[in-house]
Amino acid sequence: MSEQTANVINIDGKEYNQEDLSAQQIRWVQKLQSYAIKQDDLRETSEEISVLQTQYLGRLKSSLEQNNDEGQEEKAG
Repeated sequence: MSEQTANVINIDGKEYNQEDLSAQQIRWVQKLQSYAIKQDDLRETSEEISVLQTQYLGRLKSSLEQNNDEGQEEKAG
């Protein structure tokens, strides 16, 4: 990956002066930075979805247990 500090770009531990890069290379660095941001956003969204799935599954199970308990009470009564 790449890290950029001011006009110095660090790629795999090697530093490059942005002024020494071609326009295409600078564009690729910008794309990599954009993809890293998107990847972080997707990771965060995935974590949120996982939590929401767990919560809704818990609610569903609780609701199903209540229905089951009510059904058993009706049969007993």
